[in-house]
Amino acid sequence: MRTNHTTLIICEGEKTEPLFFKSLLDYIEKEKKELDTIVTLRPEPPEEEDEEVKPKPQKHKPPRKTRKTHKVEKIDKEQKKKTEGYPLNWVMEGKAELNDETFDEVWVVFDHDNHPKRKEAFDEADIKVNEKKVQIAFSSRSFEYYLLVHFEKIYRTFEKTDCKFDENVGKGRKKRSKDQRNTKFVRCSTSPSKYPELDCYGKICLNGYAHAKGYWNNSDDENSKDKKDFFQEIEGKLELGYENAAWVRYMSEQHQGTEPIYERNPYLTTDNIVKRLLLNREKHVWINAFSNQSIDGLKIWIVSNHLYIRNETNVSIVLSSITAIYRTDEKTFGNQQIIFPTKDVKFDISEYLKTNVEYFKIKYGKYNIMISL
Repeated sequence: MRTNHTTLIICEGEKTEPLFFKSLLDYIEKEKKELDTIVTLRPEPPEEEDEEVKPKPQKHKPPRKTRKTHKVEKIDKEQKKKTEGYPLNWVMEGKAELNDETFDEVWVVFDHDNHPKRKEAFDEADIKVNEKKVQIAFSSRSFEYYLLVHFEKIYRTFEKTDCKFDENVGKGRKKRSKDQRNTKFVRCSTSPSKYPELDCYGKICLNGYAHAKGYWNNSDDENSKDKKDFFQEIEGKLELGYENAAWVRYMSEQHQGTEPIYERNPYLTTDNIVKRLLLNREKHVWINAFSNQSIDGLKIWIVSNHLYIRNETNVSIVLSSITAIYRTDEKTFGNQQIIFPTKDVKFDISEYLKTNVEYFKIKYGKYNIMISL
């Protein structure tokens, strides 16, 4: 698709996020999928140290093409100093680009990571510039939590992304500047453990947990910070990732609903930018089975082993499907069910409840409605 629409993605990290989005854009190109915008990544992903050495293609998968992204003039050193380390400054940088009309759309991708001025960043992003807003893709505790939800449905607070220590501690320095520090990664859960006395084995840090579960490596040679094709690891799990990201928000409302988004841990909106780039306009939402909730004219509840669905609109609607989701299986029923205006339909779900169904999923128009039991 030819387009003049331009999008700037400002990433907090210099490696993890730029490499992930580069991998995503390569996937779109490789699969010849539509992309309705010209994307610029800032900062640009780090290039291979030795450009002459070509990576070996993985078995059953063709080598990836190098994607050329839309270039913009790099910001000067003084501006770079101002924009490093503060979500507010990244948002202000994006607003300046919208104000100058350099880009049609701007996203800022950043983590909780105890950054200062998170509140101010969200407040500023909500103020329009030329009738447009800077979009925020937020991950808490860090971007790795977004990756994690493609492997399991998890709502858990991690204190750290990685366990680290300062090798210079105890060498006579009472107070150390960043230049004086010699930070080392513990690389939790790797075997044999390099620093067993400091290894949390996934109890404290996110990357240690992921390695312990076998989701991705956390070694010096291969880890989430340096992996150049992380999107390839999750491209077959995108629907699960959408569902589980929505689950995190659902659980967050239950447990941290009185706290602002930028203070919550865990929390995610990063799936929104991935959906946007993949032109996925579906909405994924979770509801409580016993709360009589309505989603866009559809009221859903469970009573006495029966699933009830009411059409509260004045037109007939069609449910694409209803699926009972198990840990390792799923069973679909209610395909193309028509519900007339103001009428109910009832499904006997006793057999599914007896066999430890995890949740039900209703596909209705653009909605994927997950029913928590």
